Amino acid sequence: MRITFTKEQTATEFIKEMEKKHENMEHLERKIEKNHNALDIIDLDSWKYLIKNPNETIKKTQTKLTNNIKTLDLDLLDLIKMNIQNP
Repeated sequence: MRITFTKEQTATEFIKEMEKKHENMEHLERKIEKNHNALDIIDLDSWKYLIKNPNETIKKTQTKLTNNIKTLDLDLLDLIKMNIQNP
């Protein structure tokens, strides 16, 4: 079974999330120089774009795959919790 959650976010909300996650852009750039993590690179590119385009909204999508209903229940609860904590 596949369940997909989509959450719309303003540029301001995304930037605040990035500041909470990475402190500041320079810190993230140093982290990328050391680790070359693809997800960090995507965060940085998105962050730079949204600073220049503050009226944009973005959609964040998460997909969960499972054949086990009990696992699915726990995954759904985790996603709900995460979206409540990071609206």
